[in-house]
Amino acid sequence: IDVSSFKVSLRNKEGISVFQDKAYSSLTPNDRNLPVDTDYQIEVESCSEEEATTANDGWGQMRFTGKDQFNIENNKTTDLFINCTLKNAGLQIIFDPSYTTKFPTYAVTTVDSRSLTFKSSNKGVTAYYDAPEGSETVPVKLKVTGSKGGWEDRVNKEKDVSIAVGKITKLTIIYDENSGNIDIEFGTDKDTNTDDSDVTVGDTPEE
Repeated sequence: IDVSSFKVSLRNKEGISVFQDKAYSSLTPNDRNLPVDTDYQIEVESCSEEEATTANDGWGQMRFTGKDQFNIENNKTTDLFINCTLKNAGLQIIFDPSYTTKFPTYAVTTVDSRSLTFKSSNKGVTAYYDAPEGSETVPVKLKVTGSKGGWEDRVNKEKDVSIAVGKITKLTIIYDENSGNIDIEFGTDKDTNTDDSDVTVGDTPEE
């Protein structure tokens, strides 16, 4: 992950802004040359909360954030490494062949603050959802549809699911021929779980 565009904000112990939303790559030696003081507060984010849900035509994007507190001492360089974690939740829909064979025309649409439709033409797309501070999951309502031409071969059902914060949840839509039921199987993208999606931003403010 390229951290050069991550936004960095710094405040002193009185809460007064030293700089706000500066791209990490644009930090100058003067930005790093700070007066001796205690309890500086630094915050880093890859994008804003709004961008995390509106980017990519409304599908959103990953949002990493991190913060730390540090002191600046006389004649000493303070090294900072800000651990940024994934703060939103991702959702992917996978259509199992058992479903697409039974219902050649198929889709899953989110029925919440945004209406996003997963279908054959955007296979692999991920929808990102912002999460309230401290939340471990985000509720999402899905509308599952499918048809084969005749009225007797149609499905239109809604399902409430919870997706994990800090991960990409993969939901597989399955048709059970034996029971005739439509099942949803949960899975998690192991490449984007909480352990693997941390990003470290290194900065070296100087006295």
